[in-house]
Amino acid sequence: MALFAPRSTTLRLTGLRAHLMAWRSVIHRSQESITRTDQTEHRASNGHHDGGITVSTTWETPAGVLIEFAEPDWHGLWSLLYTASHAAMRLSLGLSLAAGVDVMSASLDLREARDELEWLYEHLATGAIAIDLGPLHRSDEPVDARHVVGRLADAILERTYALIDAGTAPAETACLARVAGKVFTARTSILGDLP
Repeated sequence: MALFAPRSTTLRLTGLRAHLMAWRSVIHRSQESITRTDQTEHRASNGHHDGGITVSTTWETPAGVLIEFAEPDWHGLWSLLYTASHAAMRLSLGLSLAAGVDVMSASLDLREARDELEWLYEHLATGAIAIDLGPLHRSDEPVDARHVVGRLADAILERTYALIDAGTAPAETACLARVAGKVFTARTSILGDLP
């Protein structure tokens, strides 16, 4: 019977921490540029222009870092589920009501999948990395954001199947099977009619 044995937070976060710190620096610089651009656009509308730089903080970069460097264990799976559920919820708020309902339903499925992990291992919510991609920037395309959430769902499914293949206890296997079903349903809702 394979039981989950949590590793120390310091050891688990070492690889991801460096990438997140670099990402935080990029985000901070991008937000400063966005603020300068917003001020430039305001001045341009008043007949003034001072040559601001447009830098968009899209979801693609931070999601890619998370997908690449999240641990291939229960903590990494929880982190991906957290990010995907929040991203799907924020995406649903930026869509029309008709399109947003399916995406909101998907975000609830992803949240339920995360609940499945927390019911099995309560400490995951306090021991794993929680990354929120933030709201969609006004220059972000909803189709691109859907693809980012789809990539997160794919990474969740890969890690779920890898954990099952690694040999889990019956309770863990049942939990992971429920997670896979909910994530697959969410992925279909989000990417259903996209090319």
